[in-house]
Amino acid sequence: MARMMHLFRKYQYILLVVFGVLLMIVFVVGDALQRWASGPGPGGRSESVVLRWKNGHVTDNDLYNQRARHKIAMEYLQAIIEETRNREGSPKGAGIFAAQNDRDLIRKLLLAEKAKSLGLTIDNEAIYSFLYQLGDGELQKNDFAVLFGRTVGERMSQPQMMDQLEQEILAQQMLMMMRDGLFAIPPREAWAMHNRLRRRVQTEMVALKVDDFKDQVSGQPSEEQIQVLYEQGKDRFPNPNSPEPGFKRLRKIALEYVRSDFDKFQQEQIALIKPEIADEDIEKHYAENKERYRALDLPSADDAEVKPDAEGTPPAEEKKPEEAKEGGGDGDDAPGNDAKPAAEGEKPAAPKPPAEKPEAARPEKPAEPPAESSESESSEPSEEPASETDGDGCLNTQEDSETAEEEPAAPKTLAGEETEEPTPPAATEPATGDKKPETEDPTTKTESDAKPEKKGGEPAATPEASEDAADSKKTTEPTEAKDGDAPEEPKYRPLDDKLREEIRDEIAEDRAREPAQDKLSNAFQAVQSAIEKFGRQQRLLEITPGATKPGPVDFEALAGEHGLTAGKIDLVDPLGVEEYELGKSFQTDFTNLRTWPPPRYSFAQLAYRDGWQIYRPERIKGAESDIEFLYWKTAEEEEFVPELEDVRDEVVDAWKKQEAFLKAKVAAEKIAEEAADKTLGEAFAERESLEVFEPAEFSWMTMGLTPFGGSGQPSLGTVDGVEGAGNDFMQAVFGLKHGETGVAVNQAETNVYVVRIISESPSEESRREQFLVSGVTPEMQGMASNELFELWEGWYDDLEKEMKVRWNN
Repeated sequence: MARMMHLFRKYQYILLVVFGVLLMIVFVVGDALQRWASGPGPGGRSESVVLRWKNGHVTDNDLYNQRARHKIAMEYLQAIIEETRNREGSPKGAGIFAAQNDRDLIRKLLLAEKAKSLGLTIDNEAIYSFLYQLGDGELQKNDFAVLFGRTVGERMSQPQMMDQLEQEILAQQMLMMMRDGLFAIPPREAWAMHNRLRRRVQTEMVALKVDDFKDQVSGQPSEEQIQVLYEQGKDRFPNPNSPEPGFKRLRKIALEYVRSDFDKFQQEQIALIKPEIADEDIEKHYAENKERYRALDLPSADDAEVKPDAEGTPPAEEKKPEEAKEGGGDGDDAPGNDAKPAAEGEKPAAPKPPAEKPEAARPEKPAEPPAESSESESSEPSEEPASETDGDGCLNTQEDSETAEEEPAAPKTLAGEETEEPTPPAATEPATGDKKPETEDPTTKTESDAKPEKKGGEPAATPEASEDAADSKKTTEPTEAKDGDAPEEPKYRPLDDKLREEIRDEIAEDRAREPAQDKLSNAFQAVQSAIEKFGRQQRLLEITPGATKPGPVDFEALAGEHGLTAGKIDLVDPLGVEEYELGKSFQTDFTNLRTWPPPRYSFAQLAYRDGWQIYRPERIKGAESDIEFLYWKTAEEEEFVPELEDVRDEVVDAWKKQEAFLKAKVAAEKIAEEAADKTLGEAFAERESLEVFEPAEFSWMTMGLTPFGGSGQPSLGTVDGVEGAGNDFMQAVFGLKHGETGVAVNQAETNVYVVRIISESPSEESRREQFLVSGVTPEMQGMASNELFELWEGWYDDLEKEMKVRWNN
């Protein structure tokens, strides 16, 4: 150390000169060198052309400068808005929409150019008028200058800001002109949207596969046709849901991963913990969670079968009171109408009519006159419902009706002939016994014996009937106990060997969850550390050619050591990766509380994003709840446009599909004509090649549901048996009336369907009444917004064609 300090002191002047020169170089060219080393950037951005249009072209540098100017202008306008609010003003006027990406910046450029072509001009006076309106009259020119200096500073001059604001306001005015009048929903459109949501149809269909018609395509496409088709699809990615051919190659990546099954880790921990659970732990758990082990007193199948007979007469015998009336009302004839629900072998005595029969409570001879008197009295309202009778002379008290509902076998009591004056209501006890109490002979009835008539709505009983009533009371006692104030004591399962084993499993599962999760996390961490170390060495090798190349990580052996399974996926595009279990995984972002349901990202969205480095492991939950993956990228292949010779076979096959589709559609239209006046099943009963199927009833649009019971945004309905039914399919189907047959095509144009409308619901009249009541609903507003978005996108596409825009992908 002393030797080094001696050399430093000896040559300190020389070293100071050398380091001084190096510092000067760094201060002068260091920043430029840093930008050059880090790639394109401000001042060092490449001049590659992003797009070409009728006024020239836009380079990467132009796009970067435009993005920076737009950002500064938006900051300046935001400062004006905040200052206006600080002065208790309210910003007025239409705001400037912020560009979210490069395409939005280009759209602003095109909108401003379109506005100029229509004769719109924006001068400095118009710009200040816009700023005054934005500031609600609270700010003047000197205020704008102060805010400009405070917000923009030296990043942009005032003339540059005025030029940028001119372009922003021109684009805004053009956008307002294009959208003017599009937000109101006319009645005709509202009615159509109402039908899309409410009209449901039952159909029968026949599917014709387009691939089955390829053999009918004769000949080959010409070179000109091949070239035209290739030019149409060379810049388009293949899409299985679109009929348009695409030949551009998607980006591909290769992956390696380890897979975990949490249930496996948990079962291993359960096997270790279970023997350690003592009986005291089980008894303590049982005592603390006793409510979870209530004994369920469920009726058996045998009890359910005998329950009607135990509670009363079967419902088929409820008509006996009417039969008693038809018997002339004679007390001697009434017993003959008894259904005898108790014991078949017992012979009923003629002078002992059942208690339910009112003839026992009146003299035999004067039967008819009291009946007429009772009927007249029953027609008048009374404050005592217990004495009200219906037109047939049947007692119709509230208590009796409730009893009849609970016990359908109990026959109604005939009344109206026993007394001319209604009796006051009293607490009634429903008779639910197997035997009906019998009364004594009507001629021997005394005044004291008639008292139960007021209480229960029934005549007094003989001693024999009292015994039957006692048996009936035994049946009703449990019901009365349930209605009492004292609740029934709950019953619990006994702590027998079976329940002890169940509790042991519960305790073991609960105790094993945390150590199993720790073991799983440690296993993933071990693999992740090894892969990250290897990735750092690989990246170091790229910038240091002389560095030692690291050996590959045996991740399969490492996974086996920690109870994981390993796998790899060769170069695959976002469509192909969905065929693998890893590709079916997804991630839900619960940190975003602004939207519900929370955003959900597929594996392809995460794995194929820009900026994800090779050998940078990430974790993701599998489609099954207990499955989790740790995955990393090992190689990638960027998207590119192949040469015609490399995809000639694909181009020819695409041409054949187009020709086969036309033939399939002609065949479907012919079939629809043949079945115009009959069902499809009848029309093609003898043609085995055509399978007729009936999907479940469906509507054009359907409402989604949120987890809290609300309705989500309307979405396209689904049709059972139809692969990718798109909007054109729905439009064709719902353009048919009841009984009509037509042709519909799925979104990818892989199948052509013959469709016949069997029925629809609700009726058009019902839908019209509902529409007049509901008017324009939020669901219709959502549908209109979606259609407006598609309309705007189409308008932008037409604008790009008008401006001859061509992106260099």
